[in-house]
Amino acid sequence: MAKTEISRDSSSTNITDRCSRLLGQLCFAGSPIDPRAIRALAFLTDKVDVSGSVITSTISGPIDISDRSARLLGIIYGSQNQKLLQTPINFNTQVELATGATLYDARQIRNLVFSSDKVDISGSVITVANIPTTPINDFNTDSNIAPGSSSTHTYTATGNFRLSSIEASSSGPLKIEVKSGIVDLETTKLVAFSTPSNLTLQLDFKEELQLTTGQRLQVILTNRELQAIDCYSTIFGFYI
Repeated sequence: MAKTEISRDSSSTNITDRCSRLLGQLCFAGSPIDPRAIRALAFLTDKVDVSGSVITSTISGPIDISDRSARLLGIIYGSQNQKLLQTPINFNTQVELATGATLYDARQIRNLVFSSDKVDISGSVITVANIPTTPINDFNTDSNIAPGSSSTHTYTATGNFRLSSIEASSSGPLKIEVKSGIVDLETTKLVAFSTPSNLTLQLDFKEELQLTTGQRLQVILTNRELQAIDCYSTIFGFYI
């Protein structure tokens, strides 16, 4: 290929394809550049119009949008700088209830105070069992009971009867036996003894002795004195 030289101000410019000056090569600040590439954009100053374009963004890993490295997205802290917990199955908020520093079961309530606490039971059906309806005070006396002999105080229930206590006294020491059940099949429920220094006994039944219609209660008083005595007994109970 022939050389072509152009004279300008008594100097010549060589526009041939020397190895260091290829036709079409672009340089910036002495360095070759690719015309297909653009420089790195600056976030604060460069603008790119993407109107009408579909933008796809891929994010890998959790994004921390809080102001501390230990507070990842989804973790909530309370006023004491502690994480608020969740239940492991349904992810409900897990809390503990306390009065002062003492934890308590949220399913239970304190003992109610009759004079100050009120419970609204409007619209509720209240069933109350074992309300006494008819109190019973059945008295019996026998006189001149011979030594070793007995006096029997008998009471037959006419409904659902609850025996609460028996009182027995005499002019001398006694053996007291309490029996109950079906007539002629009564079984012993309690035996007690009075003494010369304590001739009156009050026998209380913490769990009321129960009789149904037709069943019989017997209080058998046996004279333990060496002479005849007088005996007295009272049956206390109620029907429900």
